[in-house]
Amino acid sequence: MKKKIAFTLALLCALLLCACGANPGGDQTTAALPTLEGMTGEGSDAASTAAPEPSGTAASEPSGTQASGEAVPTTEYGAVEEETVIISTPYADLRVPASFDRAVSHQETGSDPYVLTFQSKADGAELFSLVFNGSGDYLVGTLLGTEGNTVLYARIPALDENSQRYQDDLFYQEQMHLILGYLAEDYELVPEETLEGAGSGDFEIKTSLVSLYYPSRWKEKVEIEVLDNGVKFSAAGTPLFDLMFEECDGYLLGTYQETPIYMVEYPVETEEQAAMQAGVNTILQHLSEDPNFMN
Repeated sequence: MKKKIAFTLALLCALLLCACGANPGGDQTTAALPTLEGMTGEGSDAASTAAPEPSGTAASEPSGTQASGEAVPTTEYGAVEEETVIISTPYADLRVPASFDRAVSHQETGSDPYVLTFQSKADGAELFSLVFNGSGDYLVGTLLGTEGNTVLYARIPALDENSQRYQDDLFYQEQMHLILGYLAEDYELVPEETLEGAGSGDFEIKTSLVSLYYPSRWKEKVEIEVLDNGVKFSAAGTPLFDLMFEECDGYLLGTYQETPIYMVEYPVETEEQAAMQAGVNTILQHLSEDPNFMN
């Protein structure tokens, strides 16, 4: 059984739009934003509508706009193609609207996980963060690579509705969808899937019941205690999860040669520990490929 964390950008849009009920132009109608599936050309034929830029800022003229009335170039998912700038990360080059240069700053923190945080230059409000090989509020999907895959999450904090810049900040927060749309066009992205272990190398853990495979990148940081009736995973003394080969208070993953395998999950304290905990997906992926495992 492969653990999946359901996420759609449609749900995110509903969260954001319910919070404000208005577009940056100040009226009370807001165009629906595309889902990630729609961005990649799957699951939706509806073209997205370009939102107006916040009041008080100079609108960027879309690249290729023709004064003669010729069609304006659009992206694969229907949004107006506008000028972009590149933000390079260790995992991907992100195309970001050129308007971010004057209104939004970004900050990089960490290495594994690597977090790219976007903030308003005007009031310092955090708009959203993209978390590579970590965890967050919403699972975007997995970027496939020749040297290993990268699991991408997004964090979207609630904005201060009492701020005078609320509508402007909301506009730039919603541009995250455009950035992810470009990412899906430029790279091989498997939406809403965690394929953390594929291609990056896993190591074997021999137990009394079955050999388990866990991501090699955590081999030096995670303590693994093999018991007669299961395996316990922890990091710097903080429990991550247990896999027990007998009935317990956890939830049943399945059976291996008629022996039950239960998982007990613990609260974690850091993003890195959450990523270590998510490594159980690799274990489950290998188990699901074993004909002796039934879920």
